[in-house]
Amino acid sequence: MSTTLEVVAAGAPFTTGSLETEVLGPREVRIDVAYCGICHTDVHLARDEWGASTFPMVPGHEIAGTVAEVGSAVDSFVVGDRVGVSTYVDSCRRCRRCQEGREQYCLEGEVLTYNARHYDGRPTYGGFRTSMTVDEHFVIPVPPGLALEHAGPLMCAGTTVWSPLRAWSVGPGTRVGVVGLGGLGHLAVQLARSLGAEVTVFGRTRSKAADAVRLGATAHVTLDDVDSATLGLDLVINTVAELDVGSMLGVLDQDGTWVDVGVPTSPRSIRWDQLADSRRRLSASKIGSPDDMRTLLAHVVETGVRPEITVVGADDVDAAFDALAEGRAPYRYVLDVSTIQGSTP
Repeated sequence: MSTTLEVVAAGAPFTTGSLETEVLGPREVRIDVAYCGICHTDVHLARDEWGASTFPMVPGHEIAGTVAEVGSAVDSFVVGDRVGVSTYVDSCRRCRRCQEGREQYCLEGEVLTYNARHYDGRPTYGGFRTSMTVDEHFVIPVPPGLALEHAGPLMCAGTTVWSPLRAWSVGPGTRVGVVGLGGLGHLAVQLARSLGAEVTVFGRTRSKAADAVRLGATAHVTLDDVDSATLGLDLVINTVAELDVGSMLGVLDQDGTWVDVGVPTSPRSIRWDQLADSRRRLSASKIGSPDDMRTLLAHVVETGVRPEITVVGADDVDAAFDALAEGRAPYRYVLDVSTIQGSTP
């Protein structure tokens, strides 16, 4: 039996529940969950703000813990290994994209970690619980030197910004912009800088200007002050969901790329000339592949990049969700799963 922290209806407070322990398949790994990061997506889904939520729901897709049991055919892990799980727990593994190591873009649709269904129809439940069973292909080893409480947020927030940094070959001499210095943005700044890029942060106010510089940015610009002085960026990673993107495309150099990693809730209008005048590209990116995740964890161990976290107990999760919804959150809340009532540390 797994003890859970769950919501039974949209916007309801969290309560303690339980799930039957899943039958362990030959290629599956049972994980004792230690920590789970709290993502803004968790808030959207738990409050049914996107209109696609099912209840009862156990959120959480920034999962870190230790292997408790392995299936008979598992050859990648042994009991006691430290591991992470991200936003999806299966893909078809037959389509061209899966075969090329881009499982997050599976042509049959990846199976999300929670608020979804496995291919056989079983519902999925996330990391706000004491144990879970996952196919070994989607279990990521956590290397020595990285604390589990830091590994969790890297499974989603870190990988979401790492994937476009890799896809657009960011390195020394690259000029990167980051819009928004929150859970994703503060990692985007550190990772871009650790790759050798020059980083400019864009924010609604100057309240985080000092943090931007501390994390590695060369400059901080408020959205009201965007002008020709900020032209010339090769890549912009936008973590802000609601933003007039068209008004900011001028910060890109010729052939520069704008990448959305937030999920906007309203349509966007872009004029042809805003792209064509300098052959700019407008793109979007979601999470990353298992290979992206493994590469990211190795990189942060080597470079010292870490998410800035606040660990909270189960009794504080409702308040953490409110803070995220209201824009008052620190960079990343992380749930200490051992504090869920009835769980064993």
